[in-house]
Amino acid sequence: AAQGNWLRIPQKISLNDFQISSSEGFIRGNAALFLSDSSGVNSIHATLRDLNLFPLWMLLHPPFDVASRATGNVMLQWQGAFNASTITATSHLNLAATRNMPQHNLLPLSGTIDATLHNNRLQGITTSLNLFGMPTSGEFSMQAFQDMAGNFQGDSLNIGVGIQQISQFLGQPIS
Repeated sequence: AAQGNWLRIPQKISLNDFQISSSEGFIRGNAALFLSDSSGVNSIHATLRDLNLFPLWMLLHPPFDVASRATGNVMLQWQGAFNASTITATSHLNLAATRNMPQHNLLPLSGTIDATLHNNRLQGITTSLNLFGMPTSGEFSMQAFQDMAGNFQGDSLNIGVGIQQISQFLGQPIS
């Protein structure tokens, strides 16, 4: 279901207090969208609730998939056609994993992430992220949704579980 108020003026569509609700989650916000040949800056300010990240994350063609639902806030801005390399964004998201164990290139994440996207570089900080069965905190960076680097700290009560989950994510399960 979708609802909202909109106004179309030459070269621009404004969506005020739009809401989209489905089994994939809920989005509520405001947007200003310009025709691709306009010089205007497109923007979306939205609140998310229980939004399945998997289909959205796949649009960015990342090296791995995320099995999580998100609740939080996002702000996106871009000029011209919608393209990940031209988007500037900020977000504060609380993630809930949609599965317990990773699979090859499928990573369930739970916790809080604050992230920015600028010049095709995604940077984030987390203070409480469940990663491979371990509570962690740290920071990460991803260039062009391909090359990833990070620095995480955490404690594991069972290192065997963490190693098993990492090996499943890498597609090399331990027998």
